[in-house]
Amino acid sequence: MDDFVGVGTVIIEHAVQWFELAQCVVTLCSAAGVPILAVDNAVELTDTQRRRYLSHALAMNPLYAMVVETRAPAISDDLMVMMLPILDPNGLLGVIHCSRPKAFTPLSSRDLSVLAAQVSVRLTQLGVTTANKLDALSDRQHEVARLVGRGLANHQIAAILGVSENTVKKHLKDVFARLGVANRTELASRLAHAGRRIDPPLGITRTGSVVITRGTW
Repeated sequence: MDDFVGVGTVIIEHAVQWFELAQCVVTLCSAAGVPILAVDNAVELTDTQRRRYLSHALAMNPLYAMVVETRAPAISDDLMVMMLPILDPNGLLGVIHCSRPKAFTPLSSRDLSVLAAQVSVRLTQLGVTTANKLDALSDRQHEVARLVGRGLANHQIAAILGVSENTVKKHLKDVFARLGVANRTELASRLAHAGRRIDPPLGITRTGSVVITRGTW
């Protein structure tokens, strides 16, 4: 439970049982409120529906609009669907979207709100924030940046990655440009404050009892 997917998986596995949920989707959003990653247990969903959920279906959901505006839980008129905010110091980090075959009671709604608050705290402790810009980097660029952050010189990085020193220089130049930093010191500082990188690959990944959807369509 040391990243967003791990936290989301634990929430789904336990909340489904605790609150008798039919479906639970834990979604990570960008600083602009755009959904970028979702973890779900919805076996009835197709991969097309999952992609649609990230690309526009969630953004068009009136409950999501309420959560974005108020940073507070929102519940449907029939009380059977609930959406809860996951927050960080910068604002809305994501949402927990859950439904069940019977109405949420005031007690279950309160307990789910407490759970969402605990999730917010845990993700903040892990460094998962909306301020993370490392996802703008390719996998190789991230490797180079990480090694620079450890204080390694270009020739050392080249030896570790099995590439030429000129290739390392090219990757480092691209990293500087993408992150808006001017030198290795600024890069190390940015890495220290950028939060955790999202590691699941783009697309659909199935692991254990959950499905992970990542990408922009």
